[in-house]
Amino acid sequence: MKHHFRDLSIRKKIIGMVVCICALNLVIAFAVYGYFSWQGAKNARYDSLRALSRSIAINSTAALAFHDPQSAGEILEALRNVPNILDARLFSADGEQLARLRNPLPLQQDRAGKDKLLALLGNGTDGFTQNTPNPTAATIHLHENHLDLLQPVTLEGRTLGYLLVQAD
Repeated sequence: MKHHFRDLSIRKKIIGMVVCICALNLVIAFAVYGYFSWQGAKNARYDSLRALSRSIAINSTAALAFHDPQSAGEILEALRNVPNILDARLFSADGEQLARLRNPLPLQQDRAGKDKLLALLGNGTDGFTQNTPNPTAATIHLHENHLDLLQPVTLEGRTLGYLLVQAD
């Protein structure tokens, strides 16, 4: 014997509608909670990467001021044990690559160092602008499979160079 919705009593219809509405509210609440948890975790990873890049940039001011590739390379070695760092480069203000720390698994779409730096500074198509309100702030650009973080290295208001970090 099949019961159809129209054959049910009004009491059972109301109970069924209340259960459906509660279930729908639970699904919506879990979706919203999941989205905001994911956003919070993503922002925490960005903040952590910004803080790490700022520390490396501060430590690399002497290497850039004295144009010392060996010291610059030693400073970038601090990033070797960070699991999500794919590539890190330290550039002088004129775009010369001073040091590089590379993950053994290279990215598929890796452009030449100076070309990439110019693109990230706004002379290319990657979406950065050179006129940022805070010249010491890191700028993040998202790609399909990684992100680029560009951190200016400054000393007494003068830009000595840039730290470019690629992370997954």
